[in-house]
Amino acid sequence: MNTRWMAAITIALMLGMCSACSPAQPTATPVPEPTATAAPKEPLARIGDVLGVWKATGGGTLLMEFKADGSYEGKDTAGKLYDSGRFRLDDAKLVLESDSSSICAGQVGTHEAYVIREGGRPVKLQLVLVDEPCQFRVQALTNRTLAIVGP
Repeated sequence: MNTRWMAAITIALMLGMCSACSPAQPTATPVPEPTATAAPKEPLARIGDVLGVWKATGGGTLLMEFKADGSYEGKDTAGKLYDSGRFRLDDAKLVLESDSSSICAGQVGTHEAYVIREGGRPVKLQLVLVDEPCQFRVQALTNRTLAIVGP
């Protein structure tokens, strides 16, 4: 190979190496996307805030309907009734008393109840176990967030 070609290849290689060694151009630091902050939860203070149909998911889906007459029903999405009875609010605690014919057979359970609002409307309900003898409700409702799905 002649010396001109060798010199040309050497210069080309040196230029390539120099461009790799040159200081990097500043890059824009990515701005983190704003994260949505969770709406604050508040203790359930009005029975009206729990009225409606609430969806609890996890290990299956349960629809809990709390009615203005103080009754409730817990059904699956196919409409099969699992639990029903009466409910009341006792110092920010939701008390569920099952009918004798339901899966919980007359048992009374108590859960701390918290509501999360959006635009002033209750949209989520959190139940925290206080005392619940019915294992069905423990599994279906305890420490879950229920989302409102209907009036």
